[in-house]
Amino acid sequence: MKRLLSLIMLVVVAMCCYAEQKVYYVDGFKYLADPDTKEATLINNEKEEYEGDVVIPATFTADGMEFKVTALGDRCFYYCYYLESVTIPEGIKSLGEDCFCLCI
Repeated sequence: MKRLLSLIMLVVVAMCCYAEQKVYYVDGFKYLADPDTKEATLINNEKEEYEGDVVIPATFTADGMEFKVTALGDRCFYYCYYLESVTIPEGIKSLGEDCFCLCI
């Protein structure tokens, strides 16, 4: 019984300490951001079709916090037919699957 209670307490503490990621729309970009690490992933923005020359910012501010953009998510520029160039900031650690799929 003591083991079960210890396990339950451990799970409750872990859940309380975990901050959920939040979605932010900033300057035409959509991000999934982690308030704990202050890191964000640029994700697909169904509301915005990127075209022309796009410059991804290295950081953005939301809810009074500054987030560093560290990844481009899966399909973040999917079907952006009129995309001419993308400037990717330093500090990007990963590119998601099919990040630039069907960009012509």
